Amino acid sequence: GFIKYWYSGTEYSIEELCISSEFQGHGTGSALLSEIEGHIKNRGINTIILQTKRSAPAFTFYQKNGFVEQSDSVAMYKHC
Repeated sequence: GFIKYWYSGTEYSIEELCISSEFQGHGTGSALLSEIEGHIKNRGINTIILQTKRSAPAFTFYQKNGFVEQSDSVAMYKHC
């Protein structure tokens, strides 16, 4: 991830979070998110943003870890 300076404040953006399948379901991902949160709070950052697909198993993982969907955000793409 990286720190992102945005018009509404400073955020921490998670681009990718990958946990090996052998460690999934054992709290490893949740522990990693907790560590990230602690580090960014120490830097005065209180928002973490990320994107995932609703159909991906990660969607419910993030919900269980306190993430909520943004109603005003849209992911866009263009094939060239």
